Amino acid sequence: MNSKDFERDLVSDIHTISGYSETDIKDMLDFLFINQAMQYYKDGKFTIPFWGTLEIIYEGEEYVVGKKQAKVSCIFHPSALLKLIVGEKIDNKATFMEQMIENKIKNSILSFILEENT
Repeated sequence: MNSKDFERDLVSDIHTISGYSETDIKDMLDFLFINQAMQYYKDGKFTIPFWGTLEIIYEGEEYVVGKKQAKVSCIFHPSALLKLIVGEKIDNKATFMEQMIENKIKNSILSFILEENT
């Protein structure tokens, strides 16, 4: 799957789960990218929301199919949330994810009921 297919599928999945318009989701992802790029320009690293921090190390340049590209390596620093999720997966539990999904469903139902009554 190329990156364009991944992005299209991601937007579609988020739209299906959340009900937000695909345009709003694309805009939000664009702004997230801009924010992360600005973090990288400032600190040489950026935060991947919920997952952790990615530190990018420049190692020089290389030519790929005649095009000059930066040669980089990365160091990933996982968040406490990611460690919790991995721990639950290893223990064959999904307590955090179950609670999160349950809360999202409850909030969606309440929002729908409130919208119908106004």
